[in-house]
Amino acid sequence: MKPMTVVLVFLVCSCVVPALFAQDLMKCGTPEALRAFWAGEELERPPFGQDTVSSRHFVVHFDTTGDHATTRAYAESVSVYAECSWRMQVDTLGWIEPPSDGAGGDDRYGNSGDAIMDP
Repeated sequence: MKPMTVVLVFLVCSCVVPALFAQDLMKCGTPEALRAFWAGEELERPPFGQDTVSSRHFVVHFDTTGDHATTRAYAESVSVYAECSWRMQVDTLGWIEPPSDGAGGDDRYGNSGDAIMDP
């Protein structure tokens, strides 16, 4: 996981989202990803979820069934806070845009090539 991606994920998942969706946070894999990052380990990218929420810079994949099931509301909040983090870090603070996540599709993070940009 790239350091800039970790910063974006950490800011998104450590601020408002946990307070609103504490039960969903434990299913999303963020605690495991942060533990692995701090331990210097690499995690294998999980399979893309069946559903998506798209924004200008991100495509959030999620499932509503199975071991990692969550709600559309949680996925939408992740998208909103990811964009908020982008605006603060890239647009306001002038940080360099992070490189592509290498997932294919277009240049949005998490895009597998089959997600459609919401209007």
